[in-house]
Amino acid sequence: MLIGLTAYTYVIGRVVGVRRSTRADAPAGARDKIILAMGIIPVVGSLVVFKFLGSLSELGNGLFEVLPISVSLPVLQLALPIDISFWTFCESPNLG
Repeated sequence: MLIGLTAYTYVIGRVVGVRRSTRADAPAGARDKIILAMGIIPVVGSLVVFKFLGSLSELGNGLFEVLPISVSLPVLQLALPIDISFWTFCESPNLG
């Protein structure tokens, strides 16, 4: 997964770089911001899924116990890749 996201981030970073070099004096347009968001969302999303999904599920289950709602969210225990936070913050500058 990390190799795939690294390749994806590299490609998006190259697209941003090419667009920036062809329009050096023009301000960033809406399309440039969308391309940048397409790079940032999967990288940060992987961090959220691996680090915080279990905690968010437990928080949701606690909230449902207080409210009169009979819903139970599954608490996933995913194997966390080593240094995913470090990897995430190293990949993000490649986009700009």
